[in-house]
Amino acid sequence: MHTTSETGRITIPWPYLTRLPEKVALYNSDVEFRYSFGLLYQMDPKALNEFLSEYGIIVLKPETFFARRALLAISFLKQHGYDVRHVLYLELSANIAANIWRYSLNIATIDRLILLLGVLTQRPALAMIVRRKHKDERPCTTSLSKLKGSSLILDRDENTLRGLLAGPNPYLNYVHTADEPADLIRELPTWFGFDSVKSVVTNVLGNESVSFDEELRHIYSQIPESDMNPAQAARRMIDRFREEDGDIAEHIDYILKDDNEFMDIKLVLSHKFKVNYADTFDLYLMLSEYIDHIDPTRIRSAGNKLSHMLW
Repeated sequence: MHTTSETGRITIPWPYLTRLPEKVALYNSDVEFRYSFGLLYQMDPKALNEFLSEYGIIVLKPETFFARRALLAISFLKQHGYDVRHVLYLELSANIAANIWRYSLNIATIDRLILLLGVLTQRPALAMIVRRKHKDERPCTTSLSKLKGSSLILDRDENTLRGLLAGPNPYLNYVHTADEPADLIRELPTWFGFDSVKSVVTNVLGNESVSFDEELRHIYSQIPESDMNPAQAARRMIDRFREEDGDIAEHIDYILKDDNEFMDIKLVLSHKFKVNYADTFDLYLMLSEYIDHIDPTRIRSAGNKLSHMLW
């Protein structure tokens, strides 16, 4: 059952912020959430209610830029009634990624953890605060999460953002959203800075739509384009490793020929020679398909709904 709880002398209205009892239990002791809620609580109640009702966070992950799908994603959001009101370009660090996805990464196998942190830190990323233009009884975060769609390929809908962008597997899923008002509160300090929570929210409430197509094209010019094809990435890496480390090249080639075997992520990442930017992304693109994963459907069916939603 959802209840309110007190942090100091502040009462947290949990039924309005989340529908998940698991999230209440976790966020009651979550530093980012408690700090951010404490700051937002000082705002004008009407303004805070507007922010929690009509605004959301969506993040374009690094693979969105390698795949040249950022402009497509933003166009999709606009077509479905979401205006971008604030933008922050950032290079995701392992610390930021670990904070944002703490409650899904904490159950990952070591191989999967290495893979996900490797993918997420391939820079750049784009964190956006958006405003919903159409009326909806649900909070913006909830409707935006539904529009985001599933990371699981079998569950994808072509009318969702992930369905449109069509990542090759669940681990390269292009976008993240804060899925409920509680997540919106918790993520603000991690994305935009602990000292900037109130100022960012105040400015966003007064902002009009922002346009940044030219900036995105500039980012495209700074990073290599990827075909987002794990098998092709593996073949490119065989050629690359063959010059420097024949054992790894042989291992990759063997995995490509046997569907029942998996790549040894520690072996593949143990190379001592320097790789370039394109090679590094190819490594993680390849590994996203061929390491031994825990099936996300098993995680979800085991009852860990919170982890599935946060990812």
